[in-house]
Amino acid sequence: MTYALPISHTINSTGLGGNRVSFHDAYRKVQKFEGGYVHDPTDRGGETYRGIARRYHPGWTGWPIIDRIKRQHGTPRTNAFLEKYAPELDGLTEAFYRQWWRDKKADQLLDQRVAEVYYDFSILAERSGVRQFKRTLRTLGHKHLDDTGTPTQAMVDAANKTNPVKLVNRFVEARLVHHQQDVARNPAQKKFMDNWTKRALKYRVGGNSRWPVYALGAGVVIGLGLLTWHYLTPSESRSTNGESSSGS
Repeated sequence: MTYALPISHTINSTGLGGNRVSFHDAYRKVQKFEGGYVHDPTDRGGETYRGIARRYHPGWTGWPIIDRIKRQHGTPRTNAFLEKYAPELDGLTEAFYRQWWRDKKADQLLDQRVAEVYYDFSILAERSGVRQFKRTLRTLGHKHLDDTGTPTQAMVDAANKTNPVKLVNRFVEARLVHHQQDVARNPAQKKFMDNWTKRALKYRVGGNSRWPVYALGAGVVIGLGLLTWHYLTPSESRSTNGESSSGS
C-alpha cells in the first residue's frame, strides 16, 4: 500500500451539511499518544513506528527507510534519531494517518469531538474500535446498525444525528470496558492499561461523564446507568498498533 506525501499540514474535511472537521487537530492529538520506534515482544502489533504496526501494515512505505537506518546506524532509540537520517518519515506518517482518517469515514462526521474520539480508537483498536463505535450508537437508539468492524454510511448518519456530548462520553466508557475485558482475556496486556485509560479519558467531555466507571479487578467494570454488554463486548481483538505502551 502506497501513500502520497501530504500536500499540507492543515487539511480539513467538509462534512455533510457543510461543517468542517479538522484532520490536523485529530492527528495532532493522536500523535501525543503514539510514541516513536518500539519493538515490544508483548505488543501484538510487533515492530511499531508512531503507532503504525508492521504486522498489520507491512506495506507502509516508511518501513524500508527504517530498515536502512537500522542496518546503517543500529536500533532506533528516539524519533529524533530516525528523523535525523530520514526527515521524510514525518510526511509519510502523516500521509498514512490522513488516509486512515478518510478510510474510516471520520471526515464525514460533523462534530470535531466525535470525529476525534472515534478516529483515535479506530487507530488503537482498528476493526474493534469501529465495532465499538457502532455498538455505542446502538445503545443510543440506532438499533439498525450492523455489528461489523467496517465503517458504513449508516454509522456516519447515525452519529451525525446523535447528541455529540452524550455520544463521546458513552463511547469513552465503552472504550474503558473494552480495555478491561482485553486485559482479562490477556493479562500480559495489563502493563498498557494505565496508558489506554488516560488516552480514553482525554476525550471525555466535561469533568464527569454521566456514568462514572469503577474498575474492580481485571475485567470487571461497573457503570452507573444501563450498560448493554451485548453491544459493548468485542468479538475480536485485532488492533492497529497492538494497543501498545507507546502512549496507546
